[in-house]
Amino acid sequence: MRAMRTLLVVGLLSVTVVRAFASQVVPMSIEQLADHSGEVIVGTVANVTSQWRENPRRIESLVTFEGVSLLKGDRTLPDNMFTLTVPGGSVGEFQMRVCCAPEFAVGDKWVLMLLPTYKTYPVVGIYRGALRIVEDGDGVERVYNAAGRSVTGLDESGHFVIDGKAQRHAAEHLVAENGAHVRAVAARESSSIKAMRLTEFVDTLTPVLAASRKHSMDRPAGTPVRADLSPVTLKQSPMARSMNNGGDSPNRELPRPAQAGADPRKVESKKEVSR
Repeated sequence: MRAMRTLLVVGLLSVTVVRAFASQVVPMSIEQLADHSGEVIVGTVANVTSQWRENPRRIESLVTFEGVSLLKGDRTLPDNMFTLTVPGGSVGEFQMRVCCAPEFAVGDKWVLMLLPTYKTYPVVGIYRGALRIVEDGDGVERVYNAAGRSVTGLDESGHFVIDGKAQRHAAEHLVAENGAHVRAVAARESSSIKAMRLTEFVDTLTPVLAASRKHSMDRPAGTPVRADLSPVTLKQSPMARSMNNGGDSPNRELPRPAQAGADPRKVESKKEVSR
């Protein structure tokens, strides 16, 4: 079996890693997630197609969702389908991943809070605005974060309560969301608390979305915006223009400083002789 090669695209990941780290340091409340969202969808992954793209060379995936409902946004979706372009994926023996981003597999159901347009990743906060919906043993749909941890409610500041723990400080959010085995200060925990029902979560989210910022968009949310990589003519500085017009040569030897311990009178005498 041939080993799969994982690509680290410096141009993309250098930006991604920085943004992912920043989003961990500053947790986002449900109001902040809603304000940054151009559209919010609920849907099931029907198909994932990965392919090479150029300028710059990279792997992108087209993720098609079916049975989609819009929790924020007023577009009409043909056949209730929605296609999202995400960076990363697998083509042959090559694989590219974006740090901390959710991975979409056929059959998975998600709530996605999508940026109007993006340069790094289409989901608000890379992973914070991605919530996985999983049925329990009784067929009840429940809400989990992108790391697979139970979303059991919202705390008084509007942040997700993870695995029954209400995090009051940024460090506690990191502990809960990343699964670090560290005791959180003032955490409330109960093993009997289950993940929120999807219906309960939607009821909680709906008024927040209604009061959130509206974005002026002429395209579906989550649309990638490419950087302009076309060559441009650089303007010369005044010094460069002077050199090109017969001015001082850039190779002209500059006077050397006197050596340490040298007699300044001898240096002066040499200058006079040279005259």
